[in-house]
Amino acid sequence: MNGHNNIHSQLTKSLERILEDAYLSGELKLSGRKLREFPKPVKFDLSDTVVADLSKNRFSDVPDEVTTYVYLEKLLLSQNIIRSVPETVGGLQSLTYLDLRLVLKFAFLNTFIMSILTFNLNSSGIDLR
Repeated sequence: MNGHNNIHSQLTKSLERILEDAYLSGELKLSGRKLREFPKPVKFDLSDTVVADLSKNRFSDVPDEVTTYVYLEKLLLSQNIIRSVPETVGGLQSLTYLDLRLVLKFAFLNTFIMSILTFNLNSSGIDLR
């Protein structure tokens, strides 16, 4: 049982380091960690995050915390088991890149969100062809 606690402690420290790096750099890199729940950044304010890479995890929902990152430009959610994308994603004014590869077959993507994202992307000068 002591080995299990040691592994858990190492994972916690590793996640804390990732959250601290995100706080300092604006890039949250949680790809490939098999997470089911978004880690709570108790010590760090991540509201200035510009890039959130949550790909290759086991999220079934877009984490609420991510939808509050007003400066978020890139949101990578590929290879998760997300069931739906909330309307709050459409309110991310700075978002220019949303990666839902290998997610869309599971997700319900609200047409309202798509129209807002399309508007945001077009007004940012992004070519959607």
